[in-house]
Amino acid sequence: MIEGIFGLIGIIIGFILSEAVNLLRQKRSEEEGIRQTRLLLKLEVEQNLSMLKPAHDRMSHRELGTTVGLADFAKALKEIPVPVFTHSAWNSLITSTAKSLSEQEIRKAAEFHARLEQLRDIHSEIQRYKKGITGKTDVALARDYRNTLQALLEVEDLLLDKDSYSH
Repeated sequence: MIEGIFGLIGIIIGFILSEAVNLLRQKRSEEEGIRQTRLLLKLEVEQNLSMLKPAHDRMSHRELGTTVGLADFAKALKEIPVPVFTHSAWNSLITSTAKSLSEQEIRKAAEFHARLEQLRDIHSEIQRYKKGITGKTDVALARDYRNTLQALLEVEDLLLDKDSYSH
């Protein structure tokens, strides 16, 4: 009888230990998935930002508070090809994002991607202006581009500021 009780206790303890090990493995796997999702999103943000470098470099060398500076910037933008941004990680990881990012980070990442598209559209319009196809002036377009790029860089600072992507 005592052997049966010890046998039953052994089975119960074995089951509990097995479940504890499985829970730890599952938690580690989820944490690794979160780290990988955050890393892929960070790499995509960095890749997209690198495509903005030529425009940002030309913007930072001009006095963009003046009409002359904005016109000069618009002229420079006409010479830079319209960047093709990527959203593949953001789009493909959208379900994982909810578990991997805080609500504020999700909002900022969505805003970042939306602002990239705004920049692309403004840059395309500047290219059309070069051909005389748009109604806005090049100064107004350069101002829009500057404002959107500055807002995007503020969002980017929030996304990549802390070491949150390495959780």
